[in-house]
Amino acid sequence: MLKRIIKRWLEGGLRVRGYELRELGTPPRGYRACLEYAKSRGLAPRTVFDVGVGHGTPWLYDAFPDAKLVLFEPLAVFDGELTKLASRYKADVHRVALAERQGVAEGFNQNVSIPTSSSLFRLEPRFAQFVEKVHRRHEYKQLPVVLDTLDRLNAYDPPFMLKLDVEGAETRVLRGARETLRNTDFLITEISVMTRQRGEPEFAEVISFLDECGFQLFDIPSLSQSGHDGQLVYLDAAFVPKNSELWPS
Repeated sequence: MLKRIIKRWLEGGLRVRGYELRELGTPPRGYRACLEYAKSRGLAPRTVFDVGVGHGTPWLYDAFPDAKLVLFEPLAVFDGELTKLASRYKADVHRVALAERQGVAEGFNQNVSIPTSSSLFRLEPRFAQFVEKVHRRHEYKQLPVVLDTLDRLNAYDPPFMLKLDVEGAETRVLRGARETLRNTDFLITEISVMTRQRGEPEFAEVISFLDECGFQLFDIPSLSQSGHDGQLVYLDAAFVPKNSELWPS
């Protein structure tokens, strides 16, 4: 009885200040807890692919310290951080943008103000208006970027863990990774809920494509919205093969 009274008192005090009391481990539980759970079910990749590295993904690297780490990042603005990550984790670095085929993207759009939001695509006009309203500035410059496929560059040992943060190019990367996906035990990818980039796949298209590749949704470790009470913009979703042994038996 006393515990319930204290809990209600805490919840009321937090709510008026814009917070809420939540039990640890409830969804969305975050990246680290998602991977810890998957590891408890037997997830043990020999190779971890980080596609769209940006400033780095510590929760991914820390989860699998014995796996071979392979980094993909096309933007020179992150070269210094890539060099440090390669040294610290003995990682291989590929300074390319992954896609469905080899080539050169002459019009890759580097977001000057927020480099991690750079994309093969330009902002969708309605989303551009939306970000202006929430006081986020997007300034772009176009530059050529080398394109390659994960399947062509993949000379690594399975099973694989794959993380994608490619600002709308998810299905393009996955189409160039069909062979790699056959030996992938776990995939985490960012998926837009609002349409952010012109030409990016819709939410349902990404889910449908992964379904065709034999994957199904396993967890949603993170949700991102515009402000603490704003519109849901995108989420990070974890997928596993439909016959995965990670599912409770």
